[in-house]
Amino acid sequence: MIFTARAATAIADLDYLTKNEQPSYYEYDTLLYSGSMGYDFISQRGRVQALSNFTYFLDNLAGRHELKTGVELNMTWSKSQNRYNKDTRNGIGYLLYTRHGIAYRGRDYESYTSLNETSLMGFFVQDRWNPTDRLTLNLGVRFDHQESIVPKQGEDRVPTEYAGVTYDPRVLTSFKPAIWNNVSPRIGVSYSLTEDAKTALKLSFGRYYQLATTTFFDSVNPNGSVVKYYTLNPDWSLNTMYSFAASSANQIDPDLKAPYLDELIIGIERELIPDLSLSVKYIKKWDRNLIETVIVEALDVAAIKEGTYVWSGYTPVTAVDPYNGQEITFYNRNPELIVQTEDITNPQPARRNYGGIEVLLEKRFSRNWQLIASYVYAKATGLISGDYDTGAGASGFFNDPNVHTNAYGRMPGERRHQIKLQGSFLAPFGLMFSTYYRGFSGDRYTRTIRSDDLGLGLNQGNVTIYAEERGSQGLPWLHSLDMRLEKQFNIKNGLTIGIIVDAFNLLNLNTTTAVQNLSSSPTIVFNSITGIMNPRILRLGTRIRW
Repeated sequence: MIFTARAATAIADLDYLTKNEQPSYYEYDTLLYSGSMGYDFISQRGRVQALSNFTYFLDNLAGRHELKTGVELNMTWSKSQNRYNKDTRNGIGYLLYTRHGIAYRGRDYESYTSLNETSLMGFFVQDRWNPTDRLTLNLGVRFDHQESIVPKQGEDRVPTEYAGVTYDPRVLTSFKPAIWNNVSPRIGVSYSLTEDAKTALKLSFGRYYQLATTTFFDSVNPNGSVVKYYTLNPDWSLNTMYSFAASSANQIDPDLKAPYLDELIIGIERELIPDLSLSVKYIKKWDRNLIETVIVEALDVAAIKEGTYVWSGYTPVTAVDPYNGQEITFYNRNPELIVQTEDITNPQPARRNYGGIEVLLEKRFSRNWQLIASYVYAKATGLISGDYDTGAGASGFFNDPNVHTNAYGRMPGERRHQIKLQGSFLAPFGLMFSTYYRGFSGDRYTRTIRSDDLGLGLNQGNVTIYAEERGSQGLPWLHSLDMRLEKQFNIKNGLTIGIIVDAFNLLNLNTTTAVQNLSSSPTIVFNSITGIMNPRILRLGTRIRW
């Protein structure tokens, strides 16, 4: 019988401050920013967590059992201050655009400080059961109760009026945008195929729900920003406002569901000789119920939840792609579609899929050496990638039909082929030599074109779309070799000092890691290199133990 309990708390201050009072300026011809970042982001994040579990061993009930149950409590909070720098000529900011060096468009954000909270209470029970010596079952289930909370805040802010509608950012009473109750099943099976217990067939399936983060619900906190988009005159004065959004108008689906990942793994493992094993795994993952914002004036929310796109307020316009001479379609927003209201929901097409095969050869450390060699074949497809912005519901795929052009395909970050070799050798005189080789397919990217480059002049401003199926292009293979040499010196009374020499990218390769994917600009060269591997780095370190 074993009982464990632990608790922890963490508070982090994340402050990003501009170096001057200028807003950010972006030039379309060069794709370069100037001025400053455009805004100060002063944030505090906090977490309190407590976990406990109880383990009980039972040996005489249809085999051996290792029973475990536990409870998890988790509370988080955030305070985010956003202060936007303004252009002194027109009073807007944080971001203004120029084209051919001439004032073009600008975004104006109202500064604010928002508060958000989440809470989680989880309970799990699992049983590691050996009905026979050759069969092991891992059976478990987890229940989670999650809440997102918008506390009272913003009482000193002033409501904004636009087109006869009042947008009130004040939160005079705390409310909960979403409450989730989720049940996650887990099952694992391991069966020894041979009497010598050297060959095992393994299978596992589990569902994993994503935590309710404050990022998911920040856009429905009324105490957010008021955003206005303007066209600018050449003298930087304001011309026409063509877009308006206020977080106090945003809404959340009352039937919003928690995002989850289903994972299936099937594998076989064989001990070839003592300390040397070979395993092969098939891995399949499905991400579903991903949370996204939908612009209700542009896309039918009820229809997209069922997987059907019903756009309104946009008119298709065609142009010729200068790269290949083929006709391509953009969508021009109707001039009267100015107000942009977000609805947080689970669009049915918001999903991603992963399939992979892993081959692993492992030599455990014995006779002064070890080796781990692996090959992975991976395929990741879908609409929503797993990076931070899109993973937090900010992909924009359900805000504008232009974003959906060629949008489904291979995910950024997918490495179709991956090879890894890790080894270590204890040489004479106590020298530990280690090496790590990685070779993998280059990252995926997609050729893009811009509406302004084609002379379209869309009402919503310059629009960039995928000009081919997403992920069609690939960067070259990356090869990286790292090495370490370490020597431990025993001083006295258990005191040891280690001297470590590390070499990263030992071969000093300069393989391309990023290129320019815009192909329609007369000033930007498509496929020009924008990033390469870091150069060889040598590092000297020490390790002290007592």
